[in-house]
Amino acid sequence: MDNVKETIARGKKITSFIYNSDKVVNLMKTYTKKRELLRPGITRFATEFISMESLLRHSTELKRMCTSDEWAEFNNTIKRKAEAIKVAELILSEKFWKKVRNVCAIMEPLVKVLKTIDQDNKPTLPIIYEAMDRAKMAIQKSVKSWKTIWEVIDNRWYNQLHRDLHAATYFLNPILQYSGTCEFNLDEVRKGLKNVIAKLEPNLDAQVDSINEIKIFADKKGGFGSAIVAKALPKSLPGFNLIHTYINI
Repeated sequence: MDNVKETIARGKKITSFIYNSDKVVNLMKTYTKKRELLRPGITRFATEFISMESLLRHSTELKRMCTSDEWAEFNNTIKRKAEAIKVAELILSEKFWKKVRNVCAIMEPLVKVLKTIDQDNKPTLPIIYEAMDRAKMAIQKSVKSWKTIWEVIDNRWYNQLHRDLHAATYFLNPILQYSGTCEFNLDEVRKGLKNVIAKLEPNLDAQVDSINEIKIFADKKGGFGSAIVAKALPKSLPGFNLIHTYINI
């Protein structure tokens, strides 16, 4: 993760240098067609991703800018000249852009999770667990050091963010339960579900009844296996459209 922090810091060095001069900002906009490199996000993490993604998207334009006569002219002061050379070297470094691509590959799936849960008008609890799983799988596919990244994510998730209710709603979401692609036999999922049942229903006999009913639900028996339920689920489940929103972000 030190490489990620270092790359983000270098990206900030570029944007800070550019935005500390009105002339250079205007020069940058002539190359990016008036598009900004900095835009606010829903969190600091999202803001950093937007900045890194913007740098990457406009890398070609930035390379042309820092080799232009205007760049040399606008930064030809004692205060900025030496730093302008360092920033230009960074912008022209393919090694730097390779690291930026890697950082974006790590951050983008996690930003998608933030976008998914930052919706006041839709229930997100049923899919938070699934969203995190999707983010981790996306990182695994695109980042060589995915195991290290997973360790950091899991440490933050389990120690600060994860709650039994996340696991319970994940298990009880019929769209996910019947998709055949989710891992419901994980100890953490079943433990979380049982803990929620125990908290909501202190009576042991009632807890047993609940577990038995959940088994009927998971096995698609009784009414859960009927054709009408299968057809109605996508239209009636609050989290269904949200799942597809996440997938298509």
